[in-house]
Order: sequence, then C-alpha cells, then structure tokens
Amino acid sequence: MLFEDTELFTSGNRGRIIYDLQDAEIRLIDAFFNKDQSDYYYKTFLGSTNWSEYEMNMYDKNVKAPRHISWTENLKNGSENSAQVLTKDLNTVQSKVEKETNLAFNAVLLNLFRSGNDSVAWPVIRRIEHPTIPQ
Repeated sequence: MLFEDTELFTSGNRGRIIYDLQDAEIRLIDAFFNKDQSDYYYKTFLGSTNWSEYEMNMYDKNVKAPRHISWTENLKNGSENSAQVLTKDLNTVQSKVEKETNLAFNAVLLNLFRSGNDSVAWPVIRRIEHPTIPQ
C-alpha cells in the first residue's frame, strides 16, 4: 500500500505527514483550513466555478471522465490567454499553498468528482515503472 494512513481527514489537530517519494513529495496537512473555511470554499467553488466535462480514451473507446474540472490561470504570472482568471477566493487559497510549500504557481486546477462511486486509477505505465503503486 502506498499510504498506510487511512484516516487522512480526521480530528483537525493539525497533524502533518510528509511522504518523500522517488519523483514527488506529498504533504498531508490535517486542518490546513478550519471547518468553517473549508465549508465556505467548498460552497463558493461548487456554486461559482465554470466546470467543464471532458472525455478520455479508456480501453479503446471514449468515456466521460469521472470528474468535472476547472483550469484557472493567474494572469499576474505572465499568462495572457486564459478564459478564466483567479477569483479573490482562489487567490487566497493559492497564496496559502504557496506560503506552505515555498513554491509559486501560475494556475489552479479544481476537480469535482461526479459521485462517491467514481474513482481514478493510476495509469498502467505508472504501474510498470513503479511496481509499488497499488493496483
């Protein structure tokens, strides 16, 4: 199993877990936003985001992807061709993530999964390259 901690979203006691993988570092931070902030951002982004559906090729046929997406660019970082620009709330979230990671981002990708029955599998190529990724 890639992650042995199955309770990623628990008590809100601000726990931190860092997974240092071969090609990535993953940080899980409990209560990065408190419950009120999380509820606010969820409702705001759910209701005000211009979501897009897309199709993907799976087993030689096109199927709807199990999620809706919204790609939003930060024009202050040099992009000039974005259909959507960062809102004040997205900018606040991006700034907090940048401060935590000491990285600068030029865009935000939001994902909205259609239901609790959807899932995303690791691509087959990743399983071949990294046999430790769960099947």
